Amino acid sequence: MMHQIKHLLEAYFVFTRRERIALFILIGIVFIVIFIANQMSKKITVTDRITMESKTLKTELDKKNNERDKAAFSGNYHRKVNQRWGYKNRASSPKRALFVFNPNTADAEEWLKLGVKESVVNTIMKYREKGGLFQKPEDLRRIFGLSPTFCEALIPFVRIPENQVTLSKPASAFRQSRKSVTNININEATLEDWKMLEGIGPGYAQRIINFREKLGGFYSIEQVAETYGLPDSIFQKIKPWLVFSNGPYRTINLNEVSSDDLKKHPYIDFRIANNIVSFRNQHGAFESIADLRKIASLSSDLYDKIHLYMNIK
Repeated sequence: MMHQIKHLLEAYFVFTRRERIALFILIGIVFIVIFIANQMSKKITVTDRITMESKTLKTELDKKNNERDKAAFSGNYHRKVNQRWGYKNRASSPKRALFVFNPNTADAEEWLKLGVKESVVNTIMKYREKGGLFQKPEDLRRIFGLSPTFCEALIPFVRIPENQVTLSKPASAFRQSRKSVTNININEATLEDWKMLEGIGPGYAQRIINFREKLGGFYSIEQVAETYGLPDSIFQKIKPWLVFSNGPYRTINLNEVSSDDLKKHPYIDFRIANNIVSFRNQHGAFESIADLRKIASLSSDLYDKIHLYMNIK
């Protein structure tokens, strides 16, 4: 029995010389692998620590740089603001030389020498050009843009001759005479004619004329109200002065016009223009203007607006 156990142990635990050499080599390889792994772990740990320390150091440096930049920016900003503010104060405070003057005859240069801003001087000049006159020194208070403090400083230096006060013509009277016009023909009125109407300046006057030319003339006074940008309140003011005759003075030949020319008319868009020309191409020349009613896309309202601008030749 003991002999069998001994034989069994020798079978599992007794190695040959070659097996012992192989075992020693294997053990050596294991130790080498463990050593290398340990060294690499240490290296990674050191690298991570160095990286972390570098990031921490960089963060601290960035923070210090930002604080230094903010301080520098704040200093430059406030210095520039102070410089700009000082410039504005100098620019907005023109040199003043108060002297006796007549606000009805003083020219622009004199007003500037008094210390009045250029924009306010322009307002005064326009007021006088329209017939406005200062009747008493206190009238300076009505000038838009003139500060109350500066105005009170100017009033003691104002001298207005008595004969100029009695003969002065208020601006309101000037505007009333300017707008006292006779009736104007909407198809013949010139730019100057339109400008004589209350509320109509050169801009509105030119728009009305441009609209009239594109139409080919008005056929009713109400069409003037369709002028682009013209407020209805102004139209209602000028309407009593408007009269109509001889219009339209230019019409379109339906049997010759192209779609490109047709759509230039203010009342006709490209779709209607194409449909009119297509209808003519399919059905032949128009025999009467009323044939436009046969075009399905052309509404009755649009027909009423455009038929007076059409002709058949």
